[in-house]
Amino acid sequence: MVSAFATTSRLVLGQEAVAGKSNALTAIPVLLARLAEGGGPRGALVSIDAIATNGTIAEARRNGPSPRWANATC
Repeated sequence: MVSAFATTSRLVLGQEAVAGKSNALTAIPVLLARLAEGGGPRGALVSIDAIATNGTIAEARRNGPSPRWANATC
């Protein structure tokens, strides 16, 4: 399960299930696209862990609702 949270508001903005033998690489672009519908979190700072360096995820981020993306590494 991949989830998007608004931490300050303590809200879950969306979730996308990871299919059977798949992984988060397939679920993250779907969740980002859903969050972008209707203008999405415009002006918000969106952070994502190191998986964002994957080409598919990076492309979804570039086409996302806000140019303010951050990569958080653990």
